[in-house]
Amino acid sequence: MPGLTLSHISKKYDDVTAVADVDLDVADGEFVALLGPSGCGKSTTLRMVAGFEAPTTGSVRIGDRLVSSGDDGISVPSNRRDIGLVFQSYALWPHMTVGKNVGYGLRTRKVSKDELASRVREALDLVHMADYIDRYPSELSGGQQQRVALARAVAYNPSLLLLDEPLSNLDAKLRERMRLDICELQQRLGLTALYVTHDQAEAMSMSDRIALMCDGVLHQVGAPEDVYANPRTPFVARFIGTSNLIDCRAQDEAAEGGRPHVKMPDGTVLIGRATTTIALNQAVVACVRAESIRVSTDEPTTQTETQWHRGTVSKSSFFGDTREYLVEVFGSTLQVRTSVGRALPPGAEAWLGIDPDDLIVIGSK
Repeated sequence: MPGLTLSHISKKYDDVTAVADVDLDVADGEFVALLGPSGCGKSTTLRMVAGFEAPTTGSVRIGDRLVSSGDDGISVPSNRRDIGLVFQSYALWPHMTVGKNVGYGLRTRKVSKDELASRVREALDLVHMADYIDRYPSELSGGQQQRVALARAVAYNPSLLLLDEPLSNLDAKLRERMRLDICELQQRLGLTALYVTHDQAEAMSMSDRIALMCDGVLHQVGAPEDVYANPRTPFVARFIGTSNLIDCRAQDEAAEGGRPHVKMPDGTVLIGRATTTIALNQAVVACVRAESIRVSTDEPTTQTETQWHRGTVSKSSFFGDTREYLVEVFGSTLQVRTSVGRALPPGAEAWLGIDPDDLIVIGSK
């Protein structure tokens, strides 16, 4: 049974389309990250799932239950959708203790006093905050407040957990710890989760699948490894990882997964790997990840499939565990990331090697 189904949902505000015809299925117990830049429509999508916004067209189902339909005018109130919500701003009641904040949803559902106390304690134990049950939000750190918000969201065993940029207000170290804690909690409870974020590291490390959005459009859905290795649009290639995108032209036809020949801006022809169907003479985008490019100070002499070409270093940067270079080659500037070794100064000659499998050719603009 699906945990969540979005069927052709759209949201318009006058003449502005915030979300355009989004289809997304989230399996029962699956963790899906809705990823994209600010203003891409991901939070609006989550708000339609939560019931804070009504879709203009399309429908939302939680499990097998229809909770929203823009076409039929159906909109089940948020408090009857069996969802848990975790917000960026924590949204804790400042005049309530931790225990009362966590028990708020249970009290509105009129559970017995004994059951309420038991479930509040259980939820706080899950996030390691039971010792803070009598404190007020103002007496907690940001990370502690977010743990309390998470406990409140899961205290009444919702069928769907919605998280909207929940870690944005935390420092980098605490974000890393909270990522692990959220994943552990979701897996332990078997919750279906939809997690909105603009942070690709969060999406890649936490989710079973990523759904990438831009300008209200869902560009690609897949496992993190697949989305990284096989971007199907220039936006996905640009947004995930550190990528070099080069406008070029296909010299032959190629099926998805095939090996097209593409002409670089300086006329050099390289062999790549297509993630979409490629047509003869089609304008395409070639993508190569910064860490996929090999660097040599000497011209390689061994015959391999790797395509080696000479370039000139224009900038060198040291990052502790890596070096990054900007190299002028193919009539473009490529960003290259290598392990730490002898530095190549600006003006130095460098040979760059690109394997055909690492040159991703995308036919859609």
